Amino acid sequence: MFIHAEACDGYGEPHRYPEGFAHRRQLLRAYDHDRRIIEGLPIKDGAQALRVLSWMLSRPEIDFVHSRNLEWGCYMFTVQRTPHEGPQDRS
Repeated sequence: MFIHAEACDGYGEPHRYPEGFAHRRQLLRAYDHDRRIIEGLPIKDGAQALRVLSWMLSRPEIDFVHSRNLEWGCYMFTVQRTPHEGPQDRS
């Protein structure tokens, strides 16, 4: 399943976990500004994901978070702060 094959403006519902993934176990993997992994936590559902994402993105050293398939590690989507929550240099 792909949410979007090309770059997009985002999910459109900030602070809400995508319904299509809310029932899935995922791995939330946090990256720093140099794109190095600094944290990875398994989650059981969307409610837990929102709590973990809130905690991860409250940490200034974390730039963005990938959601990945827990068993195979396949990339699902990226979570990042909205522009008013801090600068994001994607170059």
